[in-house]
Amino acid sequence: MLALWLTGLDVLADGARPGPVDLVADFRDRILVLGAMWLIASLVVWISQIEREAGDLRRGLGRVLEESERWRARSRRPMQGLSMAITEQFAQWRLTPAEAGSRGSC
Repeated sequence: MLALWLTGLDVLADGARPGPVDLVADFRDRILVLGAMWLIASLVVWISQIEREAGDLRRGLGRVLEESERWRARSRRPMQGLSMAITEQFAQWRLTPAEAGSRGSC
């Protein structure tokens, strides 16, 4: 509709009476330009949304990494204690490293 309106304004502004081929060509060109403008605007909006979502994902990943590091730090001592307890139990049972499934420790 806008292309038709712009073509009509162009005809009125020129004052000349273009032929039907010229009118169709002008109308087609305006459709193409308006379509390209709409496509560019759509792409800008789409890219903006993707960048916003990527930022949200980066922030979420940062929170997950921080939480995993806190969990790792909290669990380090209990895991070391468990490893020592298993090693001591294997020693009490007098298991060889091959029987214990390791090279002497867990």
